[in-house]
This record gives sequence, C-alpha cells and structure tokens, in this order.
Amino acid sequence: MPCLWEPALVQLLRWYVEHDFFARSAQRYGPVFRMKNPFYGNVAVFTTSSAAQQILKLPPDTAHSGMAMMREGMGSQAVVLLNEDEHLRMRKLLTPPMLGKRLKQWEAFIEQRTLEDIARWPV
Repeated sequence: MPCLWEPALVQLLRWYVEHDFFARSAQRYGPVFRMKNPFYGNVAVFTTSSAAQQILKLPPDTAHSGMAMMREGMGSQAVVLLNEDEHLRMRKLLTPPMLGKRLKQWEAFIEQRTLEDIARWPV
C-alpha cells in the first residue's frame, strides 16, 4: 500500500488545511493509501466506495475498525468503531430498522432532534 512521504505532522496539517487533501492524494497514490498520523501511527485511507465495500466484507477478526481517533466525537459504542462479535451484534440490532420505509419514519424525529441541538449551540 503506497504511503505519503511527508512527516506525520505535515500530513496531519495538510489534511486539516487542504479541503481536497484526500482527493489529491488519491490522484497521486491511488484509491487506497497510507498516511502517517502523529498520534495513531499509520492510517489506511480508502477513497472509493468499492474499496470501502471490500473492507466491510472482510471477516470481523481480520479488519478491526482502527478508528480509535474517532471515539471522542462518535462515542465508544458507535457501530463503526466496534470490532468482531460486538460489532456484528450491534449491526444486527440496528440494520433491520434502518431500511427503506422504516428509515423514512425516523426522518421527522431526527430532524427535530437536530434542530433542538442546534438551537442550544452558543453563537
């Protein structure tokens, strides 16, 4: 897997500042590449849906989420952050209700909760 050559801190700053960092990196290195993170080490980046689908189809004991850096923002029980049996258990619990008409039923609830949360933001 190709890896960006800059030092980890430079890569992190480029990711933070450049809005097209991943797109430009994918043009140079391909749809799957590694970047260095000064806090988490090597991080694999998948820039196409087909690459992501391949990863999601791997056996749960082969591909751990590797998204520890996202725990603070997403919460420790976010399904994408769980691994192996716990991930599969939560996915089975959540997947059926989140399809088609059932998902549409949640639209008004999610919109209302989002607006309520935004109203509490300090301006």
